[in-house]
Amino acid sequence: MLLFIFLLIGLNPIMANDQTPENLLIQGSRTELSRFFSLLPAQTLFSLPDQNIYLIRVPDGFDAEEFRRHVLKEIPGLLVETNQKLHGLPEVPANFTQSQTHTYKDWKSALDNRLGIPKRKVAVAVVDSGVSAHEDLPLVRPLSNQDKNGHGTHVAGILAAIPDNGRGIDGVSTETNLRSYSVLGSHGEGRLIDLVATVVQACRDGNEIINLSLGTKEHSQILYDVLTTVGRKCILVAASGNDSTDRPFLPASHPLVIGVGSVGKDGAISSFSNYGINVKISQIGEDVLSTWPGNSYKMLSGTSMAAPKVSGFLAEALSRIERRPDPSLILDAVQRHKQRSVTVLQDPNSTMDPSLFAYEISNAYKRSQGLTEDAEPDLRRR
Repeated sequence: MLLFIFLLIGLNPIMANDQTPENLLIQGSRTELSRFFSLLPAQTLFSLPDQNIYLIRVPDGFDAEEFRRHVLKEIPGLLVETNQKLHGLPEVPANFTQSQTHTYKDWKSALDNRLGIPKRKVAVAVVDSGVSAHEDLPLVRPLSNQDKNGHGTHVAGILAAIPDNGRGIDGVSTETNLRSYSVLGSHGEGRLIDLVATVVQACRDGNEIINLSLGTKEHSQILYDVLTTVGRKCILVAASGNDSTDRPFLPASHPLVIGVGSVGKDGAISSFSNYGINVKISQIGEDVLSTWPGNSYKMLSGTSMAAPKVSGFLAEALSRIERRPDPSLILDAVQRHKQRSVTVLQDPNSTMDPSLFAYEISNAYKRSQGLTEDAEPDLRRR
């Protein structure tokens, strides 16, 4: 059940609604934007000035496409895009007879052996439908961020549900400070501007990892450029999509984003999972039990469920490194893991291997510090 993002709490932009669809996103240099607003006056509905992005209302007398062509004729260098409506992907049925309770002690043991015990908490943004308070979840900020859809609460539980408390499930990481960004409507409604604004804000707020169990099949150069900027500062982890295609799916297909595919418990790629450029690493995304609003639990399948497992493991790894590493080091570790898992472990889906991934994270950090790298681990198939 992969859904999308919408109303951004905290930024409080003036949103386009279903009754007023004639809005456009524009981005360009300050000179180009100044020329636009002087030649073609249009009402600004929302802006990200530091990104040179504006959501404008199409003037009366034009439809969106007509005005877009008119703008590009006058100022060819501007990016002008529709504020596309985003829809949730088809829900993937779970197999209730195959559910298992997952524990992650082997992951943490592999990290302890390589990097030692945790030294700090890692800030992780769950950009989703909000997170409801739950008996099996740690404190998630902001406290008022209620989940009217359920998807965000499910993702948060996979990532950080409290282990060994006699309730429900175990999350991947105990070393997170979770912050929820409520951007999914109760029915999966929204617009592109919300995705753009949310990613910028989540990074600006100091989150080290941003989990994006969401996306769009339609290319947006404006979104692509924002991901390029943010991906140099924050680690972006995104679900690869549930369409069983290699067609680019943003954010996952972006080169600075860790796109996560889904595999089953046998390591075979899930029938619904996107692949190709959308995937840098895979995790189990089938029949995943997790937290749900109302102190309940629900089983879902989808790449949405695989992505927070990767975010959680990264949080565990980074909690053992005293200084926040450059995101490029983590991307390099993921790429090296992919190469070794495919060529040595004979794993065509590059399913995350705890020992190998811990080794790659450790060496990425040691290379950045000029330290001696670890000896290569035994890479015999687990």
